[in-house]
Amino acid sequence: MISEKYTPSVDYASGRGINSGRVVLHADLNNFFASVECANSPDRSLLQKPVAVCGSRELRHGIVLAKNEKAKFYGVKTGETISNALKKCPSLVILSAHYDLYMQYSRAARDIYLRYTDRVEPFGMDEAWLELSDCREVRSIADGARIADEIRTAIKKELGVTVSVGVSDNKVFAKLGSDYKKPDATTVFSPAEYERVISKLPLSDILFAGRSTCARLRSYGITTIGQAADKDEYFMKAILGKNGLTLRNFCRGEDTSPVAYFGCAPDAKSVGNSTTPPKDIASFLEAKLILSSLCDTVCSRLRAEKLKCRGIKMHFRLTDLQSFERQMPLGFCTSSARDMLAFSCMLLAKSVDLTKTPLRSIGVCAINLAPADGLCQMSLFPEDSGRKDVIDSTVDRIRGRFGFSKISTNALSLCDTEMLGKIERGYEVFTHLR
Repeated sequence: MISEKYTPSVDYASGRGINSGRVVLHADLNNFFASVECANSPDRSLLQKPVAVCGSRELRHGIVLAKNEKAKFYGVKTGETISNALKKCPSLVILSAHYDLYMQYSRAARDIYLRYTDRVEPFGMDEAWLELSDCREVRSIADGARIADEIRTAIKKELGVTVSVGVSDNKVFAKLGSDYKKPDATTVFSPAEYERVISKLPLSDILFAGRSTCARLRSYGITTIGQAADKDEYFMKAILGKNGLTLRNFCRGEDTSPVAYFGCAPDAKSVGNSTTPPKDIASFLEAKLILSSLCDTVCSRLRAEKLKCRGIKMHFRLTDLQSFERQMPLGFCTSSARDMLAFSCMLLAKSVDLTKTPLRSIGVCAINLAPADGLCQMSLFPEDSGRKDVIDSTVDRIRGRFGFSKISTNALSLCDTEMLGKIERGYEVFTHLR
């Protein structure tokens, strides 16, 4: 938790920060994948060319993953197809991703951050928060800006890439600052900048303000951070539920969330896996085969973390790249691929008709997690539990010794029609009782 001496005051919208005396940085490595590729080109000739790192077209991952500043000048955007990017910039250099190399650079950047503080919380491969409060005689936002400039110089000199750093007294506005000016820039977002800059920024710039959230608020005439901050809390809750209150607080600079010590990962809230197969998923049998592998991976990770789930969520992406999600409770706790596959198949059947609407990609996520040794609702079919536990533990031991790919639980073969029927009938009873 934040030290007691960082006493909450009033919010940014009233002219003062809520974490008086606190200094937080957010570091964002600019155009990360593309910058690493350019820095590692044999003759560094790529530094003068528009470059995009893209997924495999053969595996239908043919989209832009990252681009350098010269490609950005032509309007190339992350997430668009390679063909669209080439229309904008015919001279665009297309490169494949090298994730091992990116991880080396990511670790090297974090080593630089750790020179200043042991409270470094990664946010993906190329971003991290740093808590500087009371570190190296840091006493003010101005001290934080000085450290940010030192970090930018070290990253450029030692790694050959650039980083943008946001400085604030909370994580949300520090992240907002690193996004505000790129590349290779330090941006300070203190209460003094709220009325002049922060309040006028698009709402979509704030952390966790997604496309659907922004679209909903836009229908009420709310398009900027300041407009969301000014709204009554009851109004925001009525529109977006408890997430509306969180968003309003973020827009007002009301964020007291601590920066975690490096290596202390926060508790997982979900465990998932997804895939985009080489061709569209156009039949229920194809989907079940894919789901079998996904559920096996997810449940193996659950057991490794000594967790069980009480619900599942599925992600569907259509051939036109539109996507949607569906979720359902299980009524009991499980880490069995057999259980997860059965419910996934049932949720799939209730969500989409594959004969009419093929899928480009599909994903499964275990949600509502609980400790495996904690108190959980038992399965409606306890006679199956013993066999499943023995199978799972045996498979885990074999994988631990010989590797994950050496054996599969083949959840599909375990999940027969009778089992699906039993689970669906049990689920109907469970939802009725709720």
